Amino acid sequence: MGSLSKKMKKRIEEDDVIYTIDKNSGDCIDIDVKPGVEEVSFNASFGREYLLGDCKKVFPDVKKIVIDYSVYDIDISNTLFPNVKEVECSSWYGKYIKSGNLLLRNDNGQILTNVFGKREGETIDLKYVTKIDDDAFSGCMATKIINSGSVTSCAEYAFRNSAIGDLKPEPAGAVIAGSILVNIDETSENIILPDKRVSLTAMRDGINFDNVKSITANRAQTVINLRYKLPVGIKIILKDKSYITDEQLSGWSPFPILELTEENPYYSTKDGCLLSKDGLVLVKYPSAISGTVHIPDGIETITSYAFILSEAEEIYFPDSLRVLMPKCFWLCNKLQKVDFGHGIEEIGIGHDCSLFMQCSMLHEIEIPSQVRIIGESAFLGTAISKVTFHEGLTQIMDYAFKQSCIKEVTLPASLKYIGRQSFPGMDSVTLSSDNMPYGIAEAITSNTTPDNSSIYIKIKKPAATVFMPRYIVTADAVTLDTRLAIPSFREKCEELLYDYGMQPEIKWKTAIKTMEECPNDAVKTYLRRVSKNIIAMYMELNDETGLIDFIKLGIMTPKALDDTYKKAKEKGFTTVMAYICEAQKDTKGSNSSFSL
Repeated sequence: MGSLSKKMKKRIEEDDVIYTIDKNSGDCIDIDVKPGVEEVSFNASFGREYLLGDCKKVFPDVKKIVIDYSVYDIDISNTLFPNVKEVECSSWYGKYIKSGNLLLRNDNGQILTNVFGKREGETIDLKYVTKIDDDAFSGCMATKIINSGSVTSCAEYAFRNSAIGDLKPEPAGAVIAGSILVNIDETSENIILPDKRVSLTAMRDGINFDNVKSITANRAQTVINLRYKLPVGIKIILKDKSYITDEQLSGWSPFPILELTEENPYYSTKDGCLLSKDGLVLVKYPSAISGTVHIPDGIETITSYAFILSEAEEIYFPDSLRVLMPKCFWLCNKLQKVDFGHGIEEIGIGHDCSLFMQCSMLHEIEIPSQVRIIGESAFLGTAISKVTFHEGLTQIMDYAFKQSCIKEVTLPASLKYIGRQSFPGMDSVTLSSDNMPYGIAEAITSNTTPDNSSIYIKIKKPAATVFMPRYIVTADAVTLDTRLAIPSFREKCEELLYDYGMQPEIKWKTAIKTMEECPNDAVKTYLRRVSKNIIAMYMELNDETGLIDFIKLGIMTPKALDDTYKKAKEKGFTTVMAYICEAQKDTKGSNSSFSL
């Protein structure tokens, strides 16, 4: 504050209060209050911002602070006005609000910035406060805090130079202010939290847990509230005997290594896992356990979010496992392998099970032979590029492998139904049976605008290979699936798959590919009928290679070749002209008079 020259400062005196303003920034950088003045006002007329946090002056006579809504920011120390009893703000909707002799800032919650004038034995009411800023308690001699249940965040130096900050924890103990964990005995390997009466809601940043191996808590909600602050590798010894709700469990991540009292009537623990009391349901698995995970034998069900944010790289299912609840392996970003064992028959249940959502390291899976159903969205949003199925699988539900990286897949003959968008983006599908599973068109095609990917999908069957347009209007895909399911329609329908493309160009190119690899009279007749349109398309695109490939099919009449030659000459397509000459030589009865 004192480094600025006099030319860069200006002083404004108002009601025996002198404000020193930085001319460049317009901020108030210093203040002087004459003895006896009991009220000090802050508004934009004296400074846009008040940067007085480091001011070492003391004005003990000031009892009231008034902050106008026009003030952009204010930083003042408690020691500047140690005896303030009231804070007044012009507007509740302004950036700053009052709460007795507390000063709060509205900024994604109500942040406590100052506790003024609190003496030993007085009470600090933190009602509505959600965060506590650095030095908010500086100079405060009071240690009793009430109504702190809404506080969720506490800065590292919030209690610096205060009576609370000076409190020392008992051996293996902790300092608690209201519902805030202020400090611990950092020398102890085991910490006991005094949270029998009320759950802790916040913890001061910067507490050192390097030496701590376990924490004993009396309330599950305490551990849930502090979950992002506590090191995930620390064991939690929980003495809570009450039921933990599904809502509490869903938000309890990352999940600690847990040891639960045997007296709890609802749950048990084994190797850090939270289980149902009978040991049949895996409720939560410790997030910090990495490497290979063998789910305990005897587990029949894994609940929703059980492994969320797990560090596991490989997971092996026991043969006892029967049920995977929705979203149980969400965000397992290190998971590379899943062994489903020999027991589970249905991978995912219910609507949008999304078992492995965003498992970005899961590249390959094998579905064992006993599995009958793969649930809706089971592998949605994974990095899977290869999946192996075995005979026995009967159903793959909607979106099962959507947003994965699979380009080729082999489907077993036992598969009867495949849901919508379960394999979008396929280049090739191999069927173990000549009968296509119901729903295949909706499963592998898209109804979106074509991108730069291939416009057809190769479907290989034991008896024949066919090509399906990649882009089909949804209603047409439904119709196609219905017709493919009727034996008397199936063969004819497969010959005409190209006709279901959503755009003429898609139909033409799919038909051309069909003619190249698996010709039939129907597609030959179709291509001959639309040949003028196809030639015009390649001419417009300046695609000589595509045009030559079309000519190579040998389906064009001499007249069509003659017309194409003339157009190619106009475009300067000399290579196309040469191919036409060659094709004309092979056409019987040609009377063409053109030459190069």
